[in-house]
Amino acid sequence: MNRLRIAYLSFLDPLDVKAWSGTHSSIYKELQKTCGDVTALGPHIEQSVINQGRVYSRLSRLITGKRFDYTHSIRLAKLYGRHFTEKLKEKEYDCIFAVSASTELAFLETTLPVYYTADATFANVLNYYPFYTNLSKRSKREGNEIQQRALDKCSKLFFPSEWAANSAIRDYNINAGKIEIVPFGANLTEVPASLGEHPIQAKTVHLLFVGVEWERKGGPTVIKAVEHLRNKGWNVSLTIVGCTPEIRMQGVEIIPYLNKNVPEQRKKMNELFLRSDFFILPTTAECFGLVFCEASAMGTPSIARDTGGVGGVVENGINGFLIPDSANGDAYAEKIISVLESGQYPSLRASSKALYDSKLNWDVWGNKVAEVLSATHSR
Repeated sequence: MNRLRIAYLSFLDPLDVKAWSGTHSSIYKELQKTCGDVTALGPHIEQSVINQGRVYSRLSRLITGKRFDYTHSIRLAKLYGRHFTEKLKEKEYDCIFAVSASTELAFLETTLPVYYTADATFANVLNYYPFYTNLSKRSKREGNEIQQRALDKCSKLFFPSEWAANSAIRDYNINAGKIEIVPFGANLTEVPASLGEHPIQAKTVHLLFVGVEWERKGGPTVIKAVEHLRNKGWNVSLTIVGCTPEIRMQGVEIIPYLNKNVPEQRKKMNELFLRSDFFILPTTAECFGLVFCEASAMGTPSIARDTGGVGGVVENGINGFLIPDSANGDAYAEKIISVLESGQYPSLRASSKALYDSKLNWDVWGNKVAEVLSATHSR
């Protein structure tokens, strides 16, 4: 098959390594490497309409107590549809690859095959993430219409978890045959080829937490886990990266921010994973969690809350453990104790790295997408 001419649909710039925490850049590069010649249709931001939407949302809260999600509004979707429809006319393409772009895709006029990837549907995040709670009836109606229109346009859908895929089937009546479950990869430029020794001292454990939103990412639960471990006689150290919670506790190191696009700071982040015994993230809302892929790449087992799409990246007994959604910090601590006291830790560390090598990297994602696109376009 000749290399496909692919139009990359997103209002963001896929060449910007900061867009979607580097995911756009990773997907763009993989499509270019494995599938064809990729042309970005963006960036294009309807900033005036977005600003007006923010004002409308504030007024809606004041008057009705309900929010309006301006990012999934029919008005914005129609403007994006017109812009990208015209943009498609500038070159000849074989297909469109839309990345987390339901609003851009909903009113797009095209006869080209459309492929789509995102880590969630609108129904997934509705009343799950804080931004999507307490929405007005109009906002919920428009968000679901946009998602329905976008999914209906697609020849194939690539979701990283069953959580997202099941929503497309259940909430939007999408045929399961249109869906492929392909996990995303870690947005890393350097990964150790093999793991060195990682000695464990008796009754000692070092934990790593990474997250900007302390509360949503489950920070208070981490503190409860640390307290439980110490009450059980364990010497615990905790490194917190990405936020600055007010904690007065010995053995806690806080690193407010590390820019993973700066080589020195990326190296520091990798070193933190490598020296930590566990990555702990009891996040209360998560569509997937690329940081779990990063932990696996470094051979660091994850202890995570079983919520959202986390089960698409953390596999029990392979690269960590999923703790029930209703569990408190004690359950996280007891799982850590169980793993360390059972002698399971060395094999868990090895299987964490093996899962990254076999499944949780962008090369695997790209090869699977290329296989599907090749089969479709060779008919």
